[in-house]
Amino acid sequence: MTISRKQILVEGVSACYGQPWSSFVQVKRLPPGLAFYMSDNAFFFIPETAMTDIDEKELVRLAEAAGVPVI
Repeated sequence: MTISRKQILVEGVSACYGQPWSSFVQVKRLPPGLAFYMSDNAFFFIPETAMTDIDEKELVRLAEAAGVPVI
């Protein structure tokens, strides 16, 4: 996974998927991690166990800088 100020990019063995920050409607802080919503019923999740505190703070900062509400 690569996270930049432009997008979140997920690269797998046979596929690549990028989502620009402008496509997110909100980010939810949940006890087990962060949920990135593209609509009310579509999201992807990054668990706390996959992030350091610095990673989580940077993800929140990037979302807020792009105008994505973080709740």
